[in-house]
Amino acid sequence: MKKEQLIKKFTSRKFLLTLVVNIAAIVAIIVGDSIIVNAVAGLVMASITAVYCIIEGNIDAKSLKQMTDAAANAADAFGAGKETVDKIEKVGDAVGTLIGDVKALDGAGEQE
Repeated sequence: MKKEQLIKKFTSRKFLLTLVVNIAAIVAIIVGDSIIVNAVAGLVMASITAVYCIIEGNIDAKSLKQMTDAAANAADAFGAGKETVDKIEKVGDAVGTLIGDVKALDGAGEQE
């Protein structure tokens, strides 16, 4: 495996989340007789996992919006009717509500 691939894997969000949560769990096991250590370790694990889920949800919602727009544009370019294009966009919006508010992310962080 190339050095660049290893760096990419070891700096990925999933790996870093797993690393921090496991370190917190090991610390809680080793120094587990302290209520404060257990509480802090549990708080760290829960907080990092929650933040990760929120970030991934936002990334997935933005990605879904881009894919839906691309599919609607492709359908329009190939001569699909407005009704078909609207249905594609509605499906994207419906799925978007399951993973995040896609409409709120539309244009967020983008410069025109």
